[in-house]
Amino acid sequence: MKIVLLWVGKTKNSNLLSLLHRYEERIGHFCELLQKEVKAAEEVETDRVVAKEGERLLAKIQPDDYVVALDALGESLTSEELGALIADKKNHSLKNLVFVVGGHWGLSMSVKTRANKLLSLSRMTLSHEMTRLILVEQIYRAFTWIHHIPYHK
Repeated sequence: MKIVLLWVGKTKNSNLLSLLHRYEERIGHFCELLQKEVKAAEEVETDRVVAKEGERLLAKIQPDDYVVALDALGESLTSEELGALIADKKNHSLKNLVFVVGGHWGLSMSVKTRANKLLSLSRMTLSHEMTRLILVEQIYRAFTWIHHIPYHK
């Protein structure tokens, strides 16, 4: 199984980027990890930005992908529940597990509708760059849980 991290724009904060790479390397010991970025829309109107970015994200998603879209109104999972979700998809020979993170204004309804699951990392508003880091750390934590590898709490 591949895990695909699909998001809008680049991570510009060098400190966050360094941490992202560190966790991506760790996850690479457990599965193939791909990072796909789509260009942020350069529109003035927020609705048009979200729609354009949504089109770009959907173009990167395959019909048989299992898509987890991050959304503030999504389901909250414990780290162990995320681990169980990943283990279940891996055990069912899923080809791609795709985690989608929107841009500054979030995800379009079309992306949310395509998603198999909406996931919330927090009820608080997080920057999309910080969301990426938290997501990648939680994916790594899930794999350590799956493989019974000690990881600090």
